[in-house]
Amino acid sequence: MVVGKSAKLSNHFFLCRSQTMKNADLPTAQLLLTARQRHNLQRRAQSTEPKSQSIINRATMRIKQEEEKTMNKIYFTADLHFGHSNILKHSPKRPFSETVNIVAHDEWLLDLWKSTIDKRDTVYILGDLTFLKSEKARRLLEMLPGQKFLIEGNHDGSIRAFKNYFKEVYQIKEMCFKPTVAPFLTEDFSVVMCHYPMVTWNKKPRGSVMLHGHSHGKLDEYNSLSTDLRFDVGIDGSLANLHFLSLEDIYSAAKQKIIRYNCDTFVEYAQNNYRGEVK
Repeated sequence: MVVGKSAKLSNHFFLCRSQTMKNADLPTAQLLLTARQRHNLQRRAQSTEPKSQSIINRATMRIKQEEEKTMNKIYFTADLHFGHSNILKHSPKRPFSETVNIVAHDEWLLDLWKSTIDKRDTVYILGDLTFLKSEKARRLLEMLPGQKFLIEGNHDGSIRAFKNYFKEVYQIKEMCFKPTVAPFLTEDFSVVMCHYPMVTWNKKPRGSVMLHGHSHGKLDEYNSLSTDLRFDVGIDGSLANLHFLSLEDIYSAAKQKIIRYNCDTFVEYAQNNYRGEVK
């Protein structure tokens, strides 16, 4: 009996509700339905739009990461001194300098090279690569990945017999890097590379940058205070700080310097600071 009465009440409620809807003002019902649809559409848009945008962002990030992986990078270094135990006495920041353990030092240096430079990357070595002799020097060169360009230093005599392990060997090397090759560049970026620091160099009055080694960071303050666009890329210098320097690192350091002098381009900087020098 209780079940039957509940069923009757339920049916009565359904009939009354249906009758009410039949007698309702039709335009008002349509407006209510439209509002509901609008609400549902808004909820659906709010729930799907962030997801769609998130998917696009993730896809864009993945594409950029893949491009960075496949893009050949350009690095600069100097004064690594593989196999030179005395360098540890003069470079206290280097690992194993306290114990003067050149074997452990060379292993660290080799691991650093391999973890940074891919076989497709280009690396400019601005002198003093190794003190290792003959066969040991050759074995070292075989283990170093990358397209290697050597700008000779005063301690590279042992590897002159193995020039075939380098793409090219120079005393001085000039390069002009284009934004088409390195998208982070906002203008042509000209550099002159030599093992030894130079006071003047080709195209300096046109904004060329001088990269050197040899001084093991001892000219960092002088370079910083000078108006010259000159940088020590050696591994002991403050710019490298026991790492390899990428082209982007060099470009960023040079841009920061010209910005301190309220200049936008390297040409403008050179015109303002090298007026007395012959072009």
